[in-house]
Amino acid sequence: MSRFIDTFHEELERTPLHGLRPFQAVIHRLLAHGILVADDSQTERQQYEQSVSAFPLLRDWFEIAGLRLEHYREFRYLRLYPPNARIPGVHQDEEEHSDAAVLRERYSPMEARLLLVLRALYDQALTLGNLGDKGEAGLPLGDVFTAMITMSNTPMPEAAGERDRLFKRMKRLKAIDYVSGDAPESERWIAIRPMITTLVSGDLLADAIRRLEGAQAEDPTADDDAH
Repeated sequence: MSRFIDTFHEELERTPLHGLRPFQAVIHRLLAHGILVADDSQTERQQYEQSVSAFPLLRDWFEIAGLRLEHYREFRYLRLYPPNARIPGVHQDEEEHSDAAVLRERYSPMEARLLLVLRALYDQALTLGNLGDKGEAGLPLGDVFTAMITMSNTPMPEAAGERDRLFKRMKRLKAIDYVSGDAPESERWIAIRPMITTLVSGDLLADAIRRLEGAQAEDPTADDDAH
């Protein structure tokens, strides 16, 4: 083996991730999902605690691959950012990021709009101080449907199955959780999780709002038509 690999193994053995299998399990989870949340399962809690103890090694490993690993201590999660992604709270030159392109590549147009609306709703709850103990914003599902129209001029899909698919996708992204998932849709509540702030940047949200306001200024009847 090369000297680099030998040194890597020596450093790995000094961390709670000693041995390749635990290290690979964390790498595979982050590459597959882009996020690791301590409170979501026993497996994730164990991997999170191991990862935090070995964070410099993990961060360097991803940096070699052109990726960036960030640790959000307040809500106990790690997020892996792709190349050229805009990272909240980290100064970057304009040419260093292209998160709008990343958003278009990773999500369907409806998923992207829903993510932007969820981020806007989360910011509203944050401003009003209406967050739970874990930083989540709870609200009726109907409020999200209304916000999709008022904020993005886009109604939710008519088919219930398509709406369910969208929200299951948001849950897999750890953007939301269900508060009353078994209730009828008209009575259902969701919790928008603080992870939405690192999934959709504030700058991207501001750009989307400016575009929407510009479109409404050009066509004042657009909002009425959406209703």
